[in-house]
Amino acid sequence: MIFRCLCGKSGLTPLGSGAKLTHYNQRRRPLAPDEWPKPVPLRLPVHRSVRAHELCDGGEEGPRGRPDANEVTCPQCGGRQLAVNRCARCPVNELEYVRAHSAAGRLFERVLELEFDCAHFAVPWDEVTAEEVGGLQVLQDERERYQRERQREKQPNAFPS
Repeated sequence: MIFRCLCGKSGLTPLGSGAKLTHYNQRRRPLAPDEWPKPVPLRLPVHRSVRAHELCDGGEEGPRGRPDANEVTCPQCGGRQLAVNRCARCPVNELEYVRAHSAAGRLFERVLELEFDCAHFAVPWDEVTAEEVGGLQVLQDERERYQRERQREKQPNAFPS
């Protein structure tokens, strides 16, 4: 008996048949902070945005924690400005680019705006798309996952709940 993967790319056989699965069960290596699949799934920019301070070498201080990123001068007058730019190789720059230029990034921006609107104003739910509701769920899931990870780091010997 042959099963078909939901992606439609490969045929699968039952595990008991001795044949190995060709596509569905292969684990992919984790993406590097500067890698982005095409198309970008919504969960990836959300996941990386929640953890953006971990992507930047400056850590929680962001670009202020990087001595090579703090030197900002005005090209016109040569004076020092108050703005602090990220270093050129910072993965957060790529995250910001993806948020601005991909369909998933634009949806993520709409979800953040919707979240703010829901917290501060009355939003009629007939004006909210199913895509935005799904995005709100992904955002909440990623924030909760991040909080669980932080708790586990604080309590390394605690049993998972």
